Amino acid sequence: MFQALNKKKVAGRTPAAQNEKKRGANAEAAGGLRMQDELMQKSSYHAAIQKDVAQYGEALRQLGSEMAAFHASSAEELDKMYCKALAVLEQLSDDHAVLKHIETWPHSKWEMMIVATVRHKLLADFQNRITSWPPKPMPPYDEVEALEKQLDAIRAKVEDLLRQKSEDTAKFTAANVYFDWRAINRIQQQSVRFGHRYCTIALAAYDHHRKNAPAGAPVPMRVRTVLKSAANFSFLKVYQFAGGFDKHTKELFSRINQILQSFENKAEFKAKS
Repeated sequence: MFQALNKKKVAGRTPAAQNEKKRGANAEAAGGLRMQDELMQKSSYHAAIQKDVAQYGEALRQLGSEMAAFHASSAEELDKMYCKALAVLEQLSDDHAVLKHIETWPHSKWEMMIVATVRHKLLADFQNRITSWPPKPMPPYDEVEALEKQLDAIRAKVEDLLRQKSEDTAKFTAANVYFDWRAINRIQQQSVRFGHRYCTIALAAYDHHRKNAPAGAPVPMRVRTVLKSAANFSFLKVYQFAGGFDKHTKELFSRINQILQSFENKAEFKAKS
């Protein structure tokens, strides 16, 4: 027995040590394979980049020079150039990597063109939401809730853009990129439609009650609430955001105020009685 142990010691190996060595060897082999895979992937990636540079390099250089000299005078012109550049870049395996090899590419200008185009599309979407409201038929009381949520979402983004206007204008000017700030003014002015719609719904609820309820029947709390909400929404949100009302919305708003005032007068009369 002692001889057998001495032989294992002389050999410097025990069963546990042999297993540990095997595990180490396996791990080393696996690490080597992973490294080899990574090198192959990097090699194929760089090969793809070089291939794109060779294939599209001249076209990208010409496009880069054209973009550097380009100055749009409208959002539509900017979008056309953006789409033209995008059509080429979409063919590349990695446009950021390829463009590093294009000495004429106006990187800062392209970045600001992307920013301007995305914002133009967002503002156009806001304008479409306002002018095509409602997006689908809704019950009246559901619609007024949707109106409030929609205006809140539009106001939040527009006001965020306005807070950055001075800084962003300097960036657009430095990059020679057109941005239509007037689109925000159009959205603000057209948001009056939301106030008009809200007031119309509230007055329809009130008129429906008067037409169908018995003479002298009290106005339901739900109708009173929607009238008050219409007044608050129109003045505190729409008026402040749009900078005013148009003639028709002003008339509806005035009528709602008169109705609300009549409620207060009746309440005061009853209290005194």
